[in-house]
Amino acid sequence: MWYKGADMLSYIIRRLVYMVVLLVMLSVATFIIIQLPPGDYLTTLVANMRRANVVLSEEALAVLTERYGLGRPLHIQYLTWFGNLLKGDMGESFIWEAPVTEIVGDRLALTVTLSISTLITLAVSPWLLIPALFVVVTVLCFNFLGDGLRDATDPYRST
Repeated sequence: MWYKGADMLSYIIRRLVYMVVLLVMLSVATFIIIQLPPGDYLTTLVANMRRANVVLSEEALAVLTERYGLGRPLHIQYLTWFGNLLKGDMGESFIWEAPVTEIVGDRLALTVTLSISTLITLAVSPWLLIPALFVVVTVLCFNFLGDGLRDATDPYRST
């Protein structure tokens, strides 16, 4: 009967390998999606600064390009990004001008608390799931069907 334990260990190892491969594939897809739009954040930043009549010198632009590694080939940018991600360095938020790790960490406690309380509530009283499903279906209907459903059901809409 020892072989059943070995089969389970083999299964767990196989699933862990699948998980790592999937996470790498998701990271590649995420990086590619982030890179798809034309330009980059630095281009947007420079355009916004010019609209605000702030002139950025070529030297400052070159320093920012080097700092963010935007002059490097795409695969080098990915490897740098992934390596930093593995070290726990998610970079710096351009909007909040703070490390992303801090921003995520600030919100993580509330997210975990909300998730655990939801699981406990649904475990204790699963009938609460029915109204939640109605809310989710309603939101999805409005999102997918768009303004047509809203306009059709709006009693104050003038025709």
